Amino acid sequence: MALATVAASGADLGRLRTKAEQGDAASQFALGAALADSKGAERNTTEAVTWLRKAADQGHMEAQHRMGAAYATGEAGEKDDAMAVEWFRKAAGQGHGKAQLALGIMYDQGRGVAKSETQAYEWYFKAAQQGLAKAEFNLGQMYAAGAGVPQSIPEAAKWLRKAADQGMAEAQFQLALIYHAAEAMVPNPEEARKWYRKAAEHGDPRIQFAVGNFFAAGPEKTRDLKEAGRWWREAAELGHVGAQMNLANLYMRGAGVGKNYVEAYKWFVVASTKGQTNALNGCALLENAMTFKQIDEAKRKAAEFTAKSAPAKEEQP
Repeated sequence: MALATVAASGADLGRLRTKAEQGDAASQFALGAALADSKGAERNTTEAVTWLRKAADQGHMEAQHRMGAAYATGEAGEKDDAMAVEWFRKAAGQGHGKAQLALGIMYDQGRGVAKSETQAYEWYFKAAQQGLAKAEFNLGQMYAAGAGVPQSIPEAAKWLRKAADQGMAEAQFQLALIYHAAEAMVPNPEEARKWYRKAAEHGDPRIQFAVGNFFAAGPEKTRDLKEAGRWWREAAELGHVGAQMNLANLYMRGAGVGKNYVEAYKWFVVASTKGQTNALNGCALLENAMTFKQIDEAKRKAAEFTAKSAPAKEEQP
């Protein structure tokens, strides 16, 4: 809910300021947004909020939404959820989709207003009707949990599908879970696989790890350890310790991947640096079957990976 980005040069700011001082709401909004988002010396958050407030007071719904965002984040000088709700409500009442979503979130979380799942649903629904993927996702979650509405897995799937079709990774993953679990629905393994893959392709290691678990689970005739290994490797490269452990075990067993003790040892060592004591047990087992040269190579690879890897995202799904 950050302030909008409006690029403007010094000359542009001057022209905007002239019109803004004459009371033009659109110019007041544009000037405020430009001042808030300028990268150079023109950046002035305090003055930005002043102009945004002037535009908002004239009923400019985009400015009203930005004022809500400014209070919700503290960009208005201090964080004030009650004021954020007030401005979001004004913009939402004019049909501003993002403000409707924001107001739904405030009700959902009980921020600046009494928590109300019913009110959250109503505002999410209004925002979802405008095609906002986050609102569609939130509606899907509410139907899945029976929060604010009677539980309905088919309705959950309907709204999650809308968000998933817009490319939202979490919606794709949750939709896959529904097709996988098939609660109140006909099981559809192919749809589950399709949406798991789509979700994993966004590059979130938590999702990639979970998708790897999906392909590794189930009866032996239906599990796909090669596919599981693919997603565990993606997640392992991004620092997910659970994926690193699973990948190491695949290499140690030669399951879904070619047996490779050096790679197995490497990933056990990497996982051990994050407190996985079981990884050291894996190393001990491998050492009985490895040469000193192989162990040295594995340790070198582990050190190289640890040195070059960026801080990992939150790891648990």
